[in-house]
Amino acid sequence: MVIDGGSGGPGRTGDGGPRRGRPGRAPRIEQPQTVIRLPKDPYEGEFKAPRGRRGRGVLALAAIVVVVAAVIAINSSKHNNSSTSQGASTGVGGGVPAATATVGESASAGASTPAFPTQSGANNVLTGYTETQNGAVSAAANFVSAYGSEAMMTAGSRHQLVHQIADPAIEGNLQQQLDKAFTLAAQGFGLDKNGNAPTGQTFVSRAVPFGTSVTNYSATKATVAVWINMIAGTAGQGSTHPVSETWSTVTLNLSWVNGDWKWSSFTQADGPTPVPAGQQVSSSSDLQQAVKQFARLRYAP
Repeated sequence: MVIDGGSGGPGRTGDGGPRRGRPGRAPRIEQPQTVIRLPKDPYEGEFKAPRGRRGRGVLALAAIVVVVAAVIAINSSKHNNSSTSQGASTGVGGGVPAATATVGESASAGASTPAFPTQSGANNVLTGYTETQNGAVSAAANFVSAYGSEAMMTAGSRHQLVHQIADPAIEGNLQQQLDKAFTLAAQGFGLDKNGNAPTGQTFVSRAVPFGTSVTNYSATKATVAVWINMIAGTAGQGSTHPVSETWSTVTLNLSWVNGDWKWSSFTQADGPTPVPAGQQVSSSSDLQQAVKQFARLRYAP
């Protein structure tokens, strides 16, 4: 505690003698200040959870080329008047018709009524959906799960997968665009030109749907948003592209073509993202073992 008595120093005059304080003014007492810094509230608006940018990049990049391919297909193919290609403009340039079902019906109900597919093709891609809103929801969830799988990194399996789920009106140009997009994505993950991980490592890419919401629906077109958690990266000793997770909302535009729901286009946005639990991160080797031990779930709501 310091008592400030004037300009000659604390409690003293300029000639060294004691000096009284100014008349009518009490001596000023200076107290030491203590600064207490509290930890930030994790729910504060400025809080930003870390995001796995690599996993998000695969879908985000592909989303762009899907839209581009759809536009190219529309301008070059003139299939819009055909009943087999009604999805060519779906989701591109506002081609989705007005909703004929309650918006967000699946979400408000808490869970969608099962509408299981009836066929399973190459790479375990599920097809054969009912011509109903629940059928569209099931198709959207399964398409996102398949599209987020490792199969998309290898040209042969990617071509088969896209052939099964894409609207025929856009497939040709879409395949070419995806070849370019996933070639770049493979380089970003440290894979070779064939989509293979370095020796001793395993490429991981899995997307798991957590919920769905129907934003538009008619007998021939549907728009379904799918909230997903995705992991992507390379696992194993010496990996320089570790497996990370990301949360996204993927909105798919679907068309009823040739007796089944087909994927016409999609967009993707980050989140909603939960607060990280602070769990211990597993080693790259442990993740590699887990990928081999646990098969990818074929999702069917």
